[in-house]
Amino acid sequence: MQLKKAVIKALGPMMGILLHKKEPQNPIFKEISWLLEQYKEEIDVFHVTKSLSQLLEVSGEYKIPLPKAKFQAICRALHNQICSPAKQLSIENHKELFHCVLLLGKGKTL
Repeated sequence: MQLKKAVIKALGPMMGILLHKKEPQNPIFKEISWLLEQYKEEIDVFHVTKSLSQLLEVSGEYKIPLPKAKFQAICRALHNQICSPAKQLSIENHKELFHCVLLLGKGKTL
């Protein structure tokens, strides 16, 4: 569990660094699916949201459009996190979720 948490924490910055390089971006976009799957696990989801936020910030800053399917998957995952009555969100995570929504609103899709 500790290793998974460390990977989640590192994933956002790593994807952000790789995303703004001129290298192929498809492998980076594939990691989004794994990251979103972590919302279904019994873990502290703040780090999942933070990594997602970091990726969206780089995507917006460097005007890198997200593939439409990834954009839609992110929207669904954020909606589920925000609207789920079964999950108690920390204030910190709640703020980060809404930050992601704002970043998605500014972003572009392929």
